Amino acid sequence: MRFFLLVLLLADVASAQELLPSKMPYRDLPAFCLCRPDSDVANENSFYAFTDSLGLLPEFRQGRGTVRLQLVVDSAGDAQAISYMSKALRAQVDAIAAYLVNFHRWNRTAFSAFTVVVQVDWNRGEIRWNFQPPDLAFFKTRLYDAPKPVIENKLFSYPGNPRKRYNVTVRDKQNDGLSDDYGTSVAVDRQGFVWEGTTGGVSRLHDDQVRTYLPPEEVFVGALVADKTGNKWMTDFKKLYLYDDKVWTVFDSSVTGLSWVRSIVPIADGRVMVAGYGGVATYDKGTWTTKRLPDNNVYFAAPDSKGRLWVGTSGGTAVIGHDSIFLSPSIIDGMTEDAEGNCWFATSDGLAEYSVTGHWLLRTAQNSGMPSGHVNHVLYNPHDNSLWMSIQHVGVCRWDILNDWLVITRENSPFPSTEATGLALDQEGNVWCATHEGLVEVSAVK
Repeated sequence: MRFFLLVLLLADVASAQELLPSKMPYRDLPAFCLCRPDSDVANENSFYAFTDSLGLLPEFRQGRGTVRLQLVVDSAGDAQAISYMSKALRAQVDAIAAYLVNFHRWNRTAFSAFTVVVQVDWNRGEIRWNFQPPDLAFFKTRLYDAPKPVIENKLFSYPGNPRKRYNVTVRDKQNDGLSDDYGTSVAVDRQGFVWEGTTGGVSRLHDDQVRTYLPPEEVFVGALVADKTGNKWMTDFKKLYLYDDKVWTVFDSSVTGLSWVRSIVPIADGRVMVAGYGGVATYDKGTWTTKRLPDNNVYFAAPDSKGRLWVGTSGGTAVIGHDSIFLSPSIIDGMTEDAEGNCWFATSDGLAEYSVTGHWLLRTAQNSGMPSGHVNHVLYNPHDNSLWMSIQHVGVCRWDILNDWLVITRENSPFPSTEATGLALDQEGNVWCATHEGLVEVSAVK
């Protein structure tokens, strides 16, 4: 079987540009000076040598882009990335943030802590950077005055009050004991327990009782899933963590073959499929099998009910199976399948569908009722034959796969954030959303 990939320069993925400021996950911040220190924030030679190695990473060898990161540096010289604005893929933002946080040669000043803004530009592996003075408006916009929902679709009329149809219940750290308000992912296990990955650990919710679990290493939890046997899987991008309700098991790149883990998908019989830089790895009863692809920079991978493997890479999307190839320029970040076997995909270009008849259709804010084009997650609810989507800079959206579009935002409901970072479905058909401002349950009004 021949395999072809449509190669796209990262700079050409225009819809992957962050047009609004976004928060980064961070822990409690020290009191700091919102000003540029009198002395240089870092030794220029050391910083140049450090950041120049970014150009060796696969994310930066093709195309060009810009990331503007704001960091807080404490008295020990340790940094946290707290916000960003970019014209880049999120994986590139994460890579740059990781590099800057791991740079431990920030110059100490008279201030106990200070903030600094670093702009990084690249063009086909050539890296340029410069420091910029922090701006008070820049800071407030990113951390306190979250942007209002951005509804790009000006032609579609949405119902004004979703609370007539859905209850929106918010749980947070202060009132409910979550490990942190900044959620990154959410899953429901076979017992009905709700698990949320956060920047402060993992929270488990059952009967309104919250319990916090901490992996054996202090990590920022990225993807989190529950497999068919009840095991919980999570990643900090570099390693995988398996929790069987008793023992933690850690898998690193020497075992998985992946140096950067981006997605985890549970499949049949307790197996899981993991995608990242290095290809696609599958775990089955203690054994890892890694599949190499022509483009090993993989963002997402999952099989459908027909045995086809869908793969989203930096070069586009491909499906492998039954000696057939299908290509799309959109990079898939998530996938779900409805009762009829239609496959639906979350992409930065919109909601993509590959129908049972073999047709590909991309729905956007210009040709459908979608409020905006960037879909981060998609979830099929068999209880009412609907699709739920998290829409970047909006909130969540429900569609009955016919004509009924419903948008739930912080302006028309108690939904607390414009950023939903994960979706999961429980046994009763309730939708759970991880957000930047707490864990949200959306349930139908009865």
